[in-house]
Amino acid sequence: MSEVRSEFYEYNPTEYDESKLELLSSVFSQVESLDENQIISNIYGLPIDDAQKQALVKSVQGDRSEVDKIIRSNQDFKIWMVNVPPELNSNQKYAWMYGISDNVGEAIRRDAEKLHYTIFDNPILTPPPGFTLEATPPIVWINPIESSNMPRPKDDEGMDEFYIFQIPKSSQETEIDDFHQELVLNGEVIDRNARAGLNRFKALFDIDNEVLSELENNIEYYSRLHLEGHNQGHFVGPWPLDQVKKDHPVYDFIEELRACLCAVEMLRSIGDKSEATEALAVQLLTSRLLVHGLSAYNQEEKTRTRQEVREIVVPTILFEHLLKDSAITINDSKMQLNTKAMVSSMHNLLKEIHDVERIAYVNSDSSLLHEFTVNKLKESFPDGNYSENMNMVLKKANSVSA
Repeated sequence: MSEVRSEFYEYNPTEYDESKLELLSSVFSQVESLDENQIISNIYGLPIDDAQKQALVKSVQGDRSEVDKIIRSNQDFKIWMVNVPPELNSNQKYAWMYGISDNVGEAIRRDAEKLHYTIFDNPILTPPPGFTLEATPPIVWINPIESSNMPRPKDDEGMDEFYIFQIPKSSQETEIDDFHQELVLNGEVIDRNARAGLNRFKALFDIDNEVLSELENNIEYYSRLHLEGHNQGHFVGPWPLDQVKKDHPVYDFIEELRACLCAVEMLRSIGDKSEATEALAVQLLTSRLLVHGLSAYNQEEKTRTRQEVREIVVPTILFEHLLKDSAITINDSKMQLNTKAMVSSMHNLLKEIHDVERIAYVNSDSSLLHEFTVNKLKESFPDGNYSENMNMVLKKANSVSA
């Protein structure tokens, strides 16, 4: 268990016959203008195996269970189409996608179990009695070749790109709870964001060359490892996320940050080489601050959704904590990031959150979580605004080409 990073992956998309892909594109691009019988007739003419054809037909007829199994299977070629539920208020009748399995994502799925095993050895990650010691299902990664627009709710919740993959499979099925969800994520989007964030990071920060090389050479791996650890992180620790949502909506800010910190703590606990844990910590900061945080920062305050507010609050709390612990040093040119101090600082912040959650859970007093969040917000947003350093970093980030 000493080596978590898989060495046997190559990020080379499988090649498919162009004429077959053109036929798939032609058939799927017409579904909005055809009736059900016409769509089914076209499906039977597709150059795919019989099981995939039958799954698509059943889905068009209202039972999406088989196509959802395909998207979550280990098949290399993935094909999927479902009726868009009326509650999404979409102009589309169907959502569809075809693509390939994500090779780097498959490596992460194999390593997911190693991350989970850390809950048995690290008290910061161990759930209390009464909570399951099972692992939440690993993330399913795909690389779409082509897809329709993916409809999502109009409100500020459930705004994930592939939200539609998480809804009930049929009208007879109840919504799957968070713990048992098999999340489906787009590897290509993750890579694009990771590269953009890393370019901004290198323009703003100086770090140890060995850590930077580790991250640059394996950015696809660490960006996915971050999200796998984050997903597991919600369901570990002294008060794992449950249907009660820990009672206070404002605590969502800390809950989201805690899940990220758990990803780094899990890798640190495995005992892999320190450069790996430091690279993951850098990727976490880069993603939260210079991708999602920057995007939310650039939105007009009055137009931000709750999710966008969370996207800027989480990296602000983390950034200010790293500054306080001297993991980040500000100077006139580039900022200095001490990656070893960064991992230590993240561990201490997670331990601080752990101690509050433990007391709150034991005493059934979620008001402690609310109070903790308010104090963190006051520390991170002096006088209710961004600190001078936070403003400086994000303004500089906007001047860097992604």
